[in-house]
Amino acid sequence: MLSGALGSSWFLVAALAAVDAVWLAASGLGVVPASLAVPSLGVAVLAGMTAVYRRWRPVPAIAALTGVAAETVAFTAVAAILSYLVAAAGGPLADDRLAAADRAVGLDWMAVYAWSKAHPMVEGLLRLAYVSLIPQMIVVQVALNFRGRAERSRELLWLFIATALGCIALSGPFPTAGAFAHFGVALDEPYVRQFLAVRAGTLTAIDLRHAQGIVQFPSLHLGLAVVLTYAARGIPLLFPLLAAINAVVIAATPTIGGHHFADLWGGAVLSAVAVLAVRRASLSRRLGTKRPGRTASGGPA
Repeated sequence: MLSGALGSSWFLVAALAAVDAVWLAASGLGVVPASLAVPSLGVAVLAGMTAVYRRWRPVPAIAALTGVAAETVAFTAVAAILSYLVAAAGGPLADDRLAAADRAVGLDWMAVYAWSKAHPMVEGLLRLAYVSLIPQMIVVQVALNFRGRAERSRELLWLFIATALGCIALSGPFPTAGAFAHFGVALDEPYVRQFLAVRAGTLTAIDLRHAQGIVQFPSLHLGLAVVLTYAARGIPLLFPLLAAINAVVIAATPTIGGHHFADLWGGAVLSAVAVLAVRRASLSRRLGTKRPGRTASGGPA
Protein backbone atom coordinates (compact mmCIF):
# COMPACT_ATOMS: atom_id res chain seq x y z
CA MET A 1 0.00 0.00 0.00
CA LEU A 2 1.28 3.45 -0.86
CA SER A 3 1.73 5.92 1.93
CA GLY A 4 0.94 9.59 1.43
CA ALA A 5 1.29 11.41 -1.85
CA LEU A 6 4.63 9.75 -2.62
CA GLY A 7 4.77 6.01 -3.06
CA SER A 8 7.15 3.24 -2.10
CA SER A 9 10.74 3.25 -3.29
CA TRP A 10 11.08 -0.55 -3.37
CA PHE A 11 10.81 -0.78 -7.15
CA LEU A 12 13.61 1.76 -7.52
CA VAL A 13 15.74 -0.07 -4.94
CA ALA A 14 15.23 -3.35 -6.80
CA ALA A 15 16.15 -1.70 -10.11
CA LEU A 16 19.33 -0.21 -8.63
CA ALA A 17 20.24 -3.59 -7.10
CA ALA A 18 19.90 -5.17 -10.56
CA VAL A 19 22.09 -2.45 -12.08
CA ASP A 20 24.67 -3.03 -9.35
CA ALA A 21 24.68 -6.79 -9.94
CA VAL A 22 25.15 -6.49 -13.71
CA TRP A 23 27.79 -3.77 -13.39
CA LEU A 24 29.70 -5.67 -10.71
CA ALA A 25 29.83 -8.74 -12.93
CA ALA A 26 31.11 -6.69 -15.88
CA SER A 27 33.59 -4.59 -13.91
CA GLY A 28 35.47 -7.21 -11.96
CA LEU A 29 34.64 -5.47 -8.70
CA GLY A 30 32.99 -7.50 -5.99
CA VAL A 31 31.17 -7.01 -2.70
CA VAL A 32 32.34 -8.66 0.51
CA PRO A 33 29.44 -11.10 1.14
CA ALA A 34 29.53 -10.73 4.93
CA SER A 35 29.10 -6.96 4.59
CA LEU A 36 25.64 -7.47 3.08
CA ALA A 37 24.44 -9.07 6.31
CA VAL A 38 23.98 -5.88 8.33
CA PRO A 39 21.79 -3.94 5.84
CA SER A 40 19.90 -7.13 4.94
CA LEU A 41 19.17 -7.91 8.59
CA GLY A 42 18.25 -4.29 9.25
CA VAL A 43 15.78 -4.24 6.36
CA ALA A 44 14.27 -7.57 7.43
CA VAL A 45 13.77 -6.45 11.04
CA LEU A 46 12.31 -3.09 10.05
CA ALA A 47 10.01 -4.65 7.44
CA GLY A 48 8.83 -7.17 10.03
CA MET A 49 8.08 -4.39 12.49
CA THR A 50 6.17 -2.54 9.80
CA ALA A 51 4.00 -5.60 9.16
CA VAL A 52 3.33 -6.09 12.88
CA TYR A 53 2.39 -2.46 13.54
CA ARG A 54 0.35 -2.15 10.36
CA ARG A 55 -1.65 -5.40 10.47
CA TRP A 56 -1.61 -7.17 13.82
CA ARG A 57 -1.04 -4.43 16.36
CA PRO A 58 -1.91 -1.26 14.45
CA VAL A 59 0.12 1.78 15.43
CA PRO A 60 0.22 3.91 12.26
CA ALA A 61 3.07 6.16 13.43
CA ILE A 62 5.41 3.25 14.16
CA ALA A 63 4.42 1.41 10.97
CA ALA A 64 5.12 4.50 8.86
CA LEU A 65 8.43 5.16 10.63
CA THR A 66 9.78 1.62 10.33
CA GLY A 67 8.58 1.38 6.74
CA VAL A 68 10.49 4.49 5.71
CA ALA A 69 13.51 3.33 7.73
CA ALA A 70 13.57 -0.02 5.90
CA GLU A 71 13.51 1.72 2.52
CA THR A 72 16.22 4.14 3.63
CA VAL A 73 18.57 1.34 4.73
CA ALA A 74 18.00 -0.65 1.53
CA PHE A 75 18.51 2.36 -0.73
CA THR A 76 21.65 3.43 1.11
CA ALA A 77 23.24 0.01 0.56
CA VAL A 78 22.54 -0.20 -3.18
CA ALA A 79 23.47 3.47 -3.70
CA ALA A 80 26.79 3.01 -1.89
CA ILE A 81 27.73 0.15 -4.21
CA LEU A 82 26.69 2.24 -7.22
CA SER A 83 28.90 5.14 -6.10
CA TYR A 84 31.97 2.87 -6.09
CA LEU A 85 31.13 1.50 -9.53
CA VAL A 86 30.78 5.01 -10.95
CA ALA A 87 34.08 6.04 -9.35
CA ALA A 88 35.87 3.00 -10.79
CA ALA A 89 34.71 3.94 -14.29
CA GLY A 90 35.51 7.64 -13.93
CA GLY A 91 37.56 9.66 -16.37
CA PRO A 92 40.11 12.43 -15.70
CA LEU A 93 39.77 14.16 -12.34
CA ALA A 94 37.96 17.49 -12.25
CA ASP A 95 39.80 18.82 -9.18
CA ASP A 96 41.91 21.31 -11.14
CA ARG A 97 38.79 22.88 -12.63
CA LEU A 98 36.97 23.02 -9.29
CA ALA A 99 39.96 24.54 -7.51
CA ALA A 100 40.28 27.09 -10.33
CA ALA A 101 36.59 27.96 -9.96
CA ASP A 102 37.16 28.58 -6.24
CA ARG A 103 40.13 30.86 -6.95
CA ALA A 104 38.13 32.73 -9.60
CA VAL A 105 35.67 33.90 -6.93
CA GLY A 106 38.41 34.68 -4.42
CA LEU A 107 38.17 31.58 -2.24
CA ASP A 108 41.45 30.17 -0.92
CA TRP A 109 40.86 26.62 0.34
CA MET A 110 44.32 26.22 1.87
CA ALA A 111 43.99 29.47 3.82
CA VAL A 112 40.63 28.37 5.26
CA TYR A 113 42.02 24.92 6.10
CA ALA A 114 45.06 26.44 7.84
CA TRP A 115 42.82 28.78 9.85
CA SER A 116 40.67 25.83 10.95
CA LYS A 117 43.73 23.86 12.06
CA ALA A 118 44.96 26.89 14.02
CA HIS A 119 41.67 26.99 15.98
CA PRO A 120 41.16 23.49 17.41
CA MET A 121 38.04 24.40 19.39
CA VAL A 122 36.36 25.69 16.23
CA GLU A 123 37.52 22.62 14.32
CA GLY A 124 36.08 20.38 17.03
CA LEU A 125 32.70 22.09 16.78
CA LEU A 126 32.74 21.81 12.99
CA ARG A 127 33.63 18.12 13.20
CA LEU A 128 30.80 17.45 15.65
CA ALA A 129 28.29 19.16 13.36
CA TYR A 130 29.64 17.36 10.29
CA VAL A 131 28.84 13.91 11.70
CA SER A 132 25.34 14.90 12.84
CA LEU A 133 23.41 14.14 9.64
CA ILE A 134 22.43 10.54 10.44
CA PRO A 135 21.20 11.46 13.96
CA GLN A 136 19.35 14.39 12.37
CA MET A 137 17.67 12.07 9.87
CA ILE A 138 16.48 9.80 12.69
CA VAL A 139 15.20 12.70 14.81
CA VAL A 140 13.34 14.32 11.91
CA GLN A 141 11.73 11.06 10.83
CA VAL A 142 10.61 10.27 14.38
CA ALA A 143 9.25 13.80 14.84
CA LEU A 144 7.36 13.75 11.54
CA ASN A 145 5.76 10.35 12.02
CA PHE A 146 4.74 10.91 15.63
CA ARG A 147 3.25 14.27 14.69
CA GLY A 148 1.07 12.55 12.10
CA ARG A 149 3.13 13.79 9.16
CA ALA A 150 3.75 10.47 7.40
CA GLU A 151 3.43 12.20 4.03
CA ARG A 152 6.22 14.65 4.95
CA SER A 153 8.30 11.70 6.22
CA ARG A 154 7.99 9.99 2.83
CA GLU A 155 8.81 13.29 1.14
CA LEU A 156 12.09 13.36 3.10
CA LEU A 157 12.87 9.81 1.97
CA TRP A 158 12.45 10.81 -1.67
CA LEU A 159 14.46 13.99 -1.17
CA PHE A 160 17.29 11.86 0.21
CA ILE A 161 17.02 9.47 -2.74
CA ALA A 162 16.90 12.25 -5.35
CA THR A 163 19.83 14.14 -3.81
CA ALA A 164 22.00 11.03 -3.40
CA LEU A 165 21.32 9.74 -6.91
CA GLY A 166 21.97 13.20 -8.34
CA CYS A 167 25.36 13.31 -6.59
CA ILE A 168 26.28 9.84 -7.85
CA ALA A 169 25.20 10.64 -11.41
CA LEU A 170 27.20 13.87 -11.53
CA SER A 171 30.25 12.22 -10.01
CA GLY A 172 30.60 10.25 -13.24
CA PRO A 173 31.37 13.15 -15.59
CA PHE A 174 32.99 15.15 -12.76
CA PRO A 175 35.08 12.66 -10.73
CA THR A 176 36.97 14.39 -7.95
CA ALA A 177 39.40 13.18 -5.31
CA GLY A 178 38.51 16.20 -3.17
CA ALA A 179 40.46 19.07 -1.71
CA PHE A 180 42.38 16.85 0.73
CA ALA A 181 43.94 14.87 -2.11
CA HIS A 182 44.26 17.84 -4.46
CA PHE A 183 46.19 19.95 -1.96
CA GLY A 184 48.09 17.01 -0.47
CA VAL A 185 46.74 17.21 3.09
CA ALA A 186 44.97 14.57 5.20
CA LEU A 187 45.78 11.88 2.65
CA ASP A 188 45.11 9.21 5.28
CA GLU A 189 41.39 10.03 5.31
CA PRO A 190 39.51 6.77 4.62
CA TYR A 191 37.42 8.22 1.81
CA VAL A 192 40.55 9.51 0.03
CA ARG A 193 42.26 6.12 0.27
CA GLN A 194 39.20 4.25 -0.95
CA PHE A 195 38.44 6.65 -3.80
CA LEU A 196 41.99 6.50 -5.11
CA ALA A 197 42.15 2.72 -4.63
CA VAL A 198 38.94 2.02 -6.52
CA ARG A 199 40.09 4.22 -9.41
CA ALA A 200 43.50 2.51 -9.45
CA GLY A 201 41.91 -0.93 -9.39
CA THR A 202 43.61 -1.94 -6.15
CA LEU A 203 40.29 -2.04 -4.30
CA THR A 204 38.66 -5.16 -5.70
CA ALA A 205 35.86 -5.80 -3.19
CA ILE A 206 33.46 -3.26 -1.67
CA ASP A 207 32.99 -3.76 2.06
CA LEU A 208 29.76 -2.06 3.09
CA ARG A 209 30.85 -2.20 6.74
CA HIS A 210 33.59 0.29 5.91
CA ALA A 211 32.05 2.08 2.91
CA GLN A 212 32.83 5.77 2.64
CA GLY A 213 31.08 8.71 1.04
CA ILE A 214 33.52 8.90 -1.86
CA VAL A 215 31.47 11.35 -3.96
CA GLN A 216 32.88 14.86 -3.60
CA PHE A 217 31.14 16.81 -6.34
CA PRO A 218 28.40 17.73 -5.69
CA SER A 219 28.48 17.73 -1.89
CA LEU A 220 25.91 15.29 -0.51
CA HIS A 221 26.57 16.69 2.96
CA LEU A 222 25.39 20.11 1.89
CA GLY A 223 22.45 18.64 0.01
CA LEU A 224 21.29 16.69 3.05
CA ALA A 225 21.77 19.70 5.33
CA VAL A 226 19.36 21.59 3.09
CA VAL A 227 16.71 18.87 2.70
CA LEU A 228 16.70 17.93 6.39
CA THR A 229 16.12 21.54 7.36
CA TYR A 230 13.46 21.84 4.67
CA ALA A 231 11.69 18.68 5.92
CA ALA A 232 11.52 20.12 9.46
CA ARG A 233 9.80 23.31 8.29
CA GLY A 234 6.92 24.37 10.51
CA ILE A 235 7.94 22.20 13.48
CA PRO A 236 8.45 24.41 16.55
CA LEU A 237 11.93 24.23 18.08
CA LEU A 238 13.14 21.53 15.69
CA PHE A 239 13.23 23.72 12.59
CA PRO A 240 15.28 26.57 14.10
CA LEU A 241 17.55 24.04 15.84
CA LEU A 242 18.26 22.19 12.60
CA ALA A 243 18.70 25.44 10.70
CA ALA A 244 21.40 26.48 13.18
CA ILE A 245 23.13 23.07 13.23
CA ASN A 246 23.09 22.76 9.46
CA ALA A 247 24.56 26.22 9.01
CA VAL A 248 27.54 24.81 10.92
CA VAL A 249 27.44 21.60 8.83
CA ILE A 250 27.75 23.70 5.68
CA ALA A 251 30.62 25.69 7.21
CA ALA A 252 32.34 22.40 8.11
CA THR A 253 32.01 20.81 4.69
CA PRO A 254 35.18 22.28 3.08
CA THR A 255 37.67 21.70 5.89
CA ILE A 256 36.21 18.66 7.67
CA GLY A 257 34.79 16.93 4.60
CA GLY A 258 37.63 17.89 2.30
CA HIS A 259 35.35 19.49 -0.27
CA HIS A 260 36.22 22.20 -2.75
CA PHE A 261 33.97 25.22 -2.30
CA ALA A 262 32.57 24.49 -5.76
CA ASP A 263 31.24 21.19 -4.38
CA LEU A 264 29.02 23.22 -2.08
CA TRP A 265 27.50 25.25 -4.91
CA GLY A 266 26.83 22.02 -6.74
CA GLY A 267 25.15 20.50 -3.69
CA ALA A 268 23.02 23.61 -3.18
CA VAL A 269 21.75 23.57 -6.77
CA LEU A 270 21.14 19.83 -6.66
CA SER A 271 19.16 19.99 -3.42
CA ALA A 272 17.02 22.82 -4.82
CA VAL A 273 16.29 20.76 -7.94
CA ALA A 274 15.46 17.75 -5.74
CA VAL A 275 13.00 19.79 -3.67
CA LEU A 276 11.27 21.12 -6.78
CA ALA A 277 11.11 17.67 -8.41
CA VAL A 278 9.75 15.92 -5.30
CA ARG A 279 7.19 18.67 -4.67
CA ARG A 280 6.03 18.41 -8.27
CA ALA A 281 5.77 14.61 -8.06
CA SER A 282 3.85 14.88 -4.79
CA LEU A 283 1.43 17.43 -6.22
CA SER A 284 0.86 15.36 -9.36
CA ARG A 285 0.12 12.28 -7.28
CA ARG A 286 -2.31 14.17 -5.05
CA LEU A 287 -4.17 15.56 -8.07
CA GLY A 288 -4.27 12.09 -9.59
CA THR A 289 -5.82 10.55 -6.48
CA LYS A 290 -8.47 13.29 -6.30
CA ARG A 291 -9.80 12.77 -9.84
CA PRO A 292 -13.28 11.26 -9.83
CA GLY A 293 -13.55 7.64 -10.93
CA ARG A 294 -14.93 6.72 -14.33
CA THR A 295 -17.49 4.11 -15.28
CA ALA A 296 -17.00 1.57 -18.06
CA SER A 297 -19.06 3.85 -20.35
CA GLY A 298 -16.72 6.73 -19.69
CA GLY A 299 -19.02 8.73 -17.42
CA PRO A 300 -18.44 9.64 -13.81
CA ALA A 301 -18.54 6.74 -11.36
